[in-house]
Amino acid sequence: MNTSSPRRAVVLGASMAGLTSAKALAHHFDEVVVLERDELPGAPAHRKGVPQGRHAHGLLCGGRLALDRLFPGFSERAIRDGAEAGDFSRSVMLHAGGGYHRRFDSGLASLLLSRCLIESTVRDLVRSEPNVRLLAPARAIGPRWSADGRSVDGVEFAFVAAPERVESIGASLVVDATGRASRLPGWLAARGHRVPAESRVRSDVVYATREFERRPGDLPDDARVLLLTADPPHPRGGAILAVERDRWVMTVFGMAGERPEATEEGFVAFAQTLAVPDFARLARTRLARTDVASYRIEGSRRRHYERMPIPDGILPVGDAICSFNPVFGQGMTVAAMQAVALDEELARGPAGLSRRFLKRASALVDAPWEVAAGADLRFPQIEGPRPATLGAINRYLVRLHRAAQHDEVAALAFHRVLNLIDPPAAILSPKVMWHVLRPSHGAASMHARAAGAGARH
Repeated sequence: MNTSSPRRAVVLGASMAGLTSAKALAHHFDEVVVLERDELPGAPAHRKGVPQGRHAHGLLCGGRLALDRLFPGFSERAIRDGAEAGDFSRSVMLHAGGGYHRRFDSGLASLLLSRCLIESTVRDLVRSEPNVRLLAPARAIGPRWSADGRSVDGVEFAFVAAPERVESIGASLVVDATGRASRLPGWLAARGHRVPAESRVRSDVVYATREFERRPGDLPDDARVLLLTADPPHPRGGAILAVERDRWVMTVFGMAGERPEATEEGFVAFAQTLAVPDFARLARTRLARTDVASYRIEGSRRRHYERMPIPDGILPVGDAICSFNPVFGQGMTVAAMQAVALDEELARGPAGLSRRFLKRASALVDAPWEVAAGADLRFPQIEGPRPATLGAINRYLVRLHRAAQHDEVAALAFHRVLNLIDPPAAILSPKVMWHVLRPSHGAASMHARAAGAGARH
């Protein structure tokens, strides 16, 4: 961190990564300035700079914990404004590996709300910080470099209303929260600095989303979420989420060339091909609140800043470091967890801040990357580096999902990893492996199905 500049930090982008980083920075700087190219709404609303915002977004349990830590009272405020609290393993119908995971009370506190409400709540809480200023719409042109070009001591920017007038603002630290389109690698290269190596998984995901009215009993046992994972050889899946104002947000997606059409007829037709009939049933019978929105993403991309020296005075966060296939809803949670890490590393002092933070940020990315990339690479047509252990891990996961249909230990282990509470290695603990691999599971499952069939007749 450049200690010679004013005690000011500048954040590029009012994304979830930018807003949560601003809150962390506010604890350590006299002033925090957030530059955002969009006009920022004063209430929950979609905006141009977040085209993925219309699609189903999950705030994982790890993300809720991080936001409550950064913003004490976040959950209570969101619930006041329409979010629903629940238990993840009770509220969610998770269909994976050919069946539904067992539903039970697990203690994993979940929060159901739209992306718009999450971002609006966080934005209002950031605005309430007396030493934070949001400048919007304003576009960052690039970092302001020190005379020797070795460090960053500010930002050059222009207001959207006057793009020809370039302004400059000094800063001790600049945080790049501009997402997967981050220009930081180009800025570094232009000054002769190293650029990060990248890892990519090209899953080519296409989404289609529509909102519908929500009624009690729409899903079995009054579930609030339905998640259908894509499983080989069928690269299609979807999510149905209850959000505020009695709405369902229904997203269907295809991977590796499978694409839902962004029309009413195409949406319903695609939903009818999914393994779970609730998608097509609700799409046909419930009143639509919106048109169909479509979004395409190349896949997961990770920039390995932790492997290189980075100039003092600038740090990437969130999707500028790693953007995931959104199927597992990890982006907002990872951003919030990185902001907590930034807060803690700033408290340790400026010496070695870049190295320390980027090492922690990379560690926070490891688990969701393993989950998202590993799931995508099960499909042979998806491009990406495949570790030698991938086949064995995927065979184990098939057995885990089967066990999770009737075994709470197996289900909870996966749910905790999915929610970024535990690392992926937790599903390989001796206790979990015993529940997954014990032979009695197959017989018990067959007996349960037979008993259920007998009861129905």
